[in-house]
Amino acid sequence: MDGVSFDLEHWLNYISQTLSMSHHPYRLIWFQHFHKAGGTSVIRLAKINGENLFPRHNNGLPKYSEQTLDCPGYTRQESQKRIRLEKFSDMDLTAFVDYCERCHVTFVATEWGLPNLDILKQDQRVVLITCLRHPLSRFVSNFYFNLYEGVTRVTEIEKFENSRNKLFLMPNYYCRILARNSDRAIAANSSQFLQAQAELEKFDHCLILEQGFQPLQAALGWTHVTMRANTRPSLFNLRYVYRLLKHGRLNGLVHQLIYRKKPLSSSFIERFHDRNRWDLRLYDSALNRNALKG
Repeated sequence: MDGVSFDLEHWLNYISQTLSMSHHPYRLIWFQHFHKAGGTSVIRLAKINGENLFPRHNNGLPKYSEQTLDCPGYTRQESQKRIRLEKFSDMDLTAFVDYCERCHVTFVATEWGLPNLDILKQDQRVVLITCLRHPLSRFVSNFYFNLYEGVTRVTEIEKFENSRNKLFLMPNYYCRILARNSDRAIAANSSQFLQAQAELEKFDHCLILEQGFQPLQAALGWTHVTMRANTRPSLFNLRYVYRLLKHGRLNGLVHQLIYRKKPLSSSFIERFHDRNRWDLRLYDSALNRNALKG
């Protein structure tokens, strides 16, 4: 069909959701995705279980398109851009959930900021979920991902933190997102930790990556599927090689050959724990909260 974009996966999910609407009340799963904390696997599970994502999205994060002209916040200037849900007003957030219900969208993700969880929590249609990974494991994964994707010139993990002005490279990344502190000059502190802890408790389900995906699948009524977090791309993965070549990042392939993953030094681990003590406390509190839930 000339000039018409047809997303088969989207429409098959749309039909599936439409057929089930008469049997189940509408539910919008809202996933707060923390960078390199297993979020891509959660989104894959959502797709496997027939959740309907936005017509255009980037790994679950909704984007404006010609198919979403009546979506809250849309302007021609915003076309093809990520919908910045973390900047939506309270009224626009509710309008966005209304829009998702009309369009039978059942799963959205946010990653680069935190929307107003109080507004979403009050909406009985919304189920808030997130996923945490041990802060050190998340950081190591982030380093090697960037190294092998050719998006960093830093080749030593000791120099990776704060190597770019990116929130996910700053100490206490979880607390910064949850406390809405994106200013590198403002260090995380006890007050922000308490704020982050309070925000985390607003989620209906907080998956701990190290404990596996089964608890989340059971809580959401999803079919149990054995799922592993993303593994390191291989030089024999043609899609990975093509992507790097397409974007002129041949250095990523070179990095894979030269810089193999190696054990962390005890001095680095000690320094990391000291600089990220608030995230480590937040992670431990989430573990304890899940243990109390049983």
